[in-house]
Amino acid sequence: MITVDAVTTRAGFEQLEPEWNALLNRSASNNIVLTFEWLSTWWQVFGEGERHLYILVAREGNHIVGIAPLLQRTIRHYNLLPYQRLEFLGSGEDEADEICSDYLDFIVEHGYEEPVLDALFGHIRQRDVGFELLLTDVSAESPCWQALARACANHELNLCITRDQFCSYLPLRDGWDKLLSSVESRFRTNIRRDYKVFADTGGELRIIDGPQNFEEHFSILIDLHQSRWNARGKGGVFASENFLRFHRMLTAKLLPKGCVRLIIAFMAGTPISAVYDFVYNKKASNYQNGFRLAGSPGGNSTIHSPGTLVQALAIRYFIESGVDEYDLLKTPKDSYKLKWRSRRRRMVQLRISQRSAKETAYVNVTKLVDRWHQFKHFALQRPQS
Repeated sequence: MITVDAVTTRAGFEQLEPEWNALLNRSASNNIVLTFEWLSTWWQVFGEGERHLYILVAREGNHIVGIAPLLQRTIRHYNLLPYQRLEFLGSGEDEADEICSDYLDFIVEHGYEEPVLDALFGHIRQRDVGFELLLTDVSAESPCWQALARACANHELNLCITRDQFCSYLPLRDGWDKLLSSVESRFRTNIRRDYKVFADTGGELRIIDGPQNFEEHFSILIDLHQSRWNARGKGGVFASENFLRFHRMLTAKLLPKGCVRLIIAFMAGTPISAVYDFVYNKKASNYQNGFRLAGSPGGNSTIHSPGTLVQALAIRYFIESGVDEYDLLKTPKDSYKLKWRSRRRRMVQLRISQRSAKETAYVNVTKLVDRWHQFKHFALQRPQS
């Protein structure tokens, strides 16, 4: 029999630490963003004001078999309809602060997905704690997907997809030569040219994988990233105090565990590009990049693409380190990441809601708003007479 308890305090959250990652390792959703380190740090930075912890813990006897890493808050749709919402920890930040925790999910021991999801949603329905659930950036490959749909049907809940995107990734087991041969010829030629120039001119690749000298090199990454975006008249992600605070706190926890790689390319002693990656469960995740534009102060005009160069060097490093996959994470349709001829994983945002008169009103208002937007778009596209 599966029992479910709610954890609503920071102290209760911290008490789960000894068992959290152990359960994650027994699940099929074993990803860096679901680790205790990632989500507890996120809560330290963003868990204030309107947000309240509502972590659900499923047990079979005394054995934890599932964790729903949730928070609770009240939102208003169209400034009219108040909803008590449950969301994943790691999601829902303001756009300027957004951490982009791809691959959020329920943490369920492999093989227990059906009974655990059914028990979790039974708890939510019985206690009426969430009029809607907004589950952001869930992989369509998650084994919880089908169990989630069945649990919603069992408990008479509506389920719909409200956002559909994809992450791109590169399998690494076949080696660098096979990977490079799969990309478009011009892209491959530019990589080889830049690699040769980098090697012939004594370029230096620094790989920071521990606490020593990390802060100094992290400042270099920030400078490279911000200078590129500032040149475009934009702020860059590190302009957000909350974003920067999250990563300083997170890396302090993950560096001693070997889960961070900061890889920086130098030419003539000057940093030209950098990648900031996480390494977990034999997968490297390309989280953030930075590079010096050719023609800018400190830029190097002999390198065709310093950003692609350091990414290629990082990929080769991870192949040699025995990593199975390089995940480029969420990928817009016009992204440079597509030049790698990467494979895709579907990522969705799911909305789950209780059936009620208020929900019917919300659906009807949403349809009206969508039609109004379509009408405005059509009107703007019509030629003027």
